[in-house]
Amino acid sequence: MPAKGFWKYDGLLGYTDCLPCTLGHYCDIAGMNSPNDCAIGTYQDTAGQISCKPCTPGYLCTSLALIQPTGCTAGYYNSGAGCVICSASNYCPYSATGATTSETPAPLGYYSDVNGLDSPKPCNPGTYQDQTGQISCKSCTSGNYCPTYGASSQIQCPAGYYCLAGDTKPNSRPCTKGHYCPAGSSAEIDCPVNQYCENTQLSAPTGSCFPGFACYQRASIPTPDDGGVTGEMCQPGYYCTGNSAPVICSPGFYNDKYGASVVTDCLVCPPGFQCTASGIINGYASSCAAGVYCITDAAGVITTFPCDIGYYCPAGAEEKIKCLPGTYQDQTGQSVCKPCEQGYYCAYDSALGYVVRKICDNGFYCPANSEKEYPCPAGTYYSGASIFSSTSCIPCTDGSFCLFKGLSAVTGTCYD
Repeated sequence: MPAKGFWKYDGLLGYTDCLPCTLGHYCDIAGMNSPNDCAIGTYQDTAGQISCKPCTPGYLCTSLALIQPTGCTAGYYNSGAGCVICSASNYCPYSATGATTSETPAPLGYYSDVNGLDSPKPCNPGTYQDQTGQISCKSCTSGNYCPTYGASSQIQCPAGYYCLAGDTKPNSRPCTKGHYCPAGSSAEIDCPVNQYCENTQLSAPTGSCFPGFACYQRASIPTPDDGGVTGEMCQPGYYCTGNSAPVICSPGFYNDKYGASVVTDCLVCPPGFQCTASGIINGYASSCAAGVYCITDAAGVITTFPCDIGYYCPAGAEEKIKCLPGTYQDQTGQSVCKPCEQGYYCAYDSALGYVVRKICDNGFYCPANSEKEYPCPAGTYYSGASIFSSTSCIPCTDGSFCLFKGLSAVTGTCYD
């Protein structure tokens, strides 16, 4: 009887006639008349064996009675020295025509994250891969979206929408009112100063703010008036053209109304008042100082002049005022006239163009506030100057006569 590992034909006579179990077979029972084929998935490259060897990892044993594995299995490649497991970033498909002899890099839109893959994995929606031979996919960046499996590139977010990292849809985040989103936006953009964004899904601002209003950021209408959150009606002291920031009224001008829209809404400061700062609201709040007068030209330029001799300038004067007869002013920069003192008279001097104070002449008297000098009455005279009452005139002396008014001496001597 043949021992394990051997077999004999029928009719052979002795033990020495037993044959070793052939390659690709096994003989696991004593006394076998024929060897058993190595099953699929096994092989035997040595004669006289009682079992088959399991197929070497990475190799193929796809038929019965194999002496050697016939090729590399999927996920392996034949390096020339045997089957080698495919490394991460590559894949090794099964080839029906023979062993794969090299690794294949994962293509665009795919990745291979572990060893031994026979096919690459597609990138999931929201990711992409624009390089070959990678072990992972890239997240779709802000401003783009990746809608499909196996994407090799990103798609720019359409105008009117914005996309966050990893987005898979182009229209899941529409731009809201008060904002705009050009193509490729990663976030809503606030509607800028001086403009408004009226609708949703805008790719650009709707237009400029209306004149008389100031649009701040995120305005959704051309006439915002929400207390300055997104805009307001133009404030006093300013004018608003609608396409620029509020413009402050220049020195020399004022504006006391809401909704001014042009520079001419800033009014020239009233005569006699000063608008020395920018953005004046009340043009009548600051009068010209006493002792000076103020002139504002059409350009709003304020010029201040000191009051001249012969004039007075109360607070708020837009021009110097002449002192009236009976008063005078002999100093500059004064706000009132002086009353004419007794012994003097204050009358208009045509050569100078204003009232001047003059001492009372001989033969005349001047009470306080005199506009003129008064002659001593007939029958009296006065030889000195600067008297202030008719009682100061001297009666004509005995033996003399005073024929006229205003005499500074007697007219003559009386005769018998």
